[in-house]
Amino acid sequence: MTSIVRSSQFGRSLPGAAGFIPAYFTNSDGYSQPFPWRFNRRTQAIDLEFVDGFTNSTSLSDDEMFFRGQNFGGLHLVMGLGPSFIEWCENSLTADAGTVELYERPIVVNANMVAPNQNPNFAESQESDYPVSFESAAGTTAGQYCKTLVFMSPMVITYLRSGTRYYRWFNQNFEGNS
Repeated sequence: MTSIVRSSQFGRSLPGAAGFIPAYFTNSDGYSQPFPWRFNRRTQAIDLEFVDGFTNSTSLSDDEMFFRGQNFGGLHLVMGLGPSFIEWCENSLTADAGTVELYERPIVVNANMVAPNQNPNFAESQESDYPVSFESAAGTTAGQYCKTLVFMSPMVITYLRSGTRYYRWFNQNFEGNS
């Protein structure tokens, strides 16, 4: 075995919870949930799933949440926008019908939320009245345990609203992101 192989084996560790600032919403139970982003491998489009209280009129928020990413070979280049995402843009962002377009293609990876409403970088210790785990994903089976996509590079869309062109980006504070 060469020294290169030996040193890389010692440098490996299990992925831990990492902080991101994703787009999220608050469900009917009052808990923060990540936007249910989905990637369609067949069409290579990013889309949203209407699940766990998320609807076509749910609004964005940007409070900090923590995720465990599956970033070892799960990278996807987004080539288009799915119909549910376009529907959400037309309702929530009040975009003119038929004007939502992908302007800058992102690279995304799958991720699951861990430790809802907890921030391990906020304090040395916190108390909760519900179980906290930084090892397992939160959420429901229907929502695929708070499955979402993490933007490794930002996505920019463009749309018209009352005839005026707007641009909106989606991004997370992920190491290596520009």
